[in-house]
Amino acid sequence: VLVQVPAVLMRRMKEHFHRLQDIGVDLLLASNGFVWLSPSPPEDERMQDDDDDNSVELTEISPWGGHVEAQVSVEVRIRMSRVQQSLRALAASWMQLSLEAIRDVYDESEALGVDPAAMLHDDTRERVIRRALERKDAGMASGGKDKD
Repeated sequence: VLVQVPAVLMRRMKEHFHRLQDIGVDLLLASNGFVWLSPSPPEDERMQDDDDDNSVELTEISPWGGHVEAQVSVEVRIRMSRVQQSLRALAASWMQLSLEAIRDVYDESEALGVDPAAMLHDDTRERVIRRALERKDAGMASGGKDKD
């Protein structure tokens, strides 16, 4: 799945490819505003045991890899849709896109029980993003107190 967002919203980072392991979605965040989403390959496809030398061989991890051709469950498609809508919600609010911001909006929309299809409605989008920012600010405030 390709999502296009304004390039000015993309945060510069060393690594562009990210795996949201607990969600089962891989992201490729390009500096030009293109974001590719794909389902993560199952564990058994990512790592294969080689009995001859006891080494572990990693299969190529790519949004264009063979794992995309496999059937994708409805559950994974819903998760991909929620990630996609999180990206679009952040872009519609002109917020910088980072892995942390995407994850915060994803988690908050899930905690609020918001349907992915409703995430772009103005009132829902504002509520989800506001709650994600409040949670992040609360975490930073408590983290700052612990350091003293």
